[in-house]
Amino acid sequence: MKEKEDVFMLIDIETTGLDPNVHRILEVAASVIDLKTLESSDAGYLSTAYFNFDSAPFIHEAVRHMHHENGLWEECKKSPRTEDDVLSGLAEFFRSMGGKNRNIVAVGNSVDFDLSFLKRHPSLEPLLSHRKVDIRTALYLVEYWTGLKPEKPKVEHRALSDCIGSLEVLRWCKAQLSSHTY
Repeated sequence: MKEKEDVFMLIDIETTGLDPNVHRILEVAASVIDLKTLESSDAGYLSTAYFNFDSAPFIHEAVRHMHHENGLWEECKKSPRTEDDVLSGLAEFFRSMGGKNRNIVAVGNSVDFDLSFLKRHPSLEPLLSHRKVDIRTALYLVEYWTGLKPEKPKVEHRALSDCIGSLEVLRWCKAQLSSHTY
């Protein structure tokens, strides 16, 4: 019996806060990556959900400011998609990229945070593997083992640019481990 092939999916989400039981998803980006070459496929998913920050008093002022400055606030106000639409679209993207039967391996910076929001959606949870690649953990280990630190990528708190930054960090980690002698 052939073992199912894993699909490594670089994922980032932007939210109204840190608690998946209270806060909402604003933006999602995902792209299939080759974990050996750390190249991203041309296919990707990017979607923004409707949200009106003006009528949401429970959002911390720092989050309001951050998403106002980076333009996400205005995009959310104009989006015709609900959070459910965005997540259903993400599930369809996963399936179109070969996702089935828990073979989507999430890759991301502090990916447990993203997964805590994504696993709430009934069409995503069955596709997601229990395995994951946490870039923040990889970075911590490389820094610990080598004493080196990468240049900090610019964090815009926008899903797509944060995915790109996370992939740059993972590439740096791989390069350090490939060239470092122990």
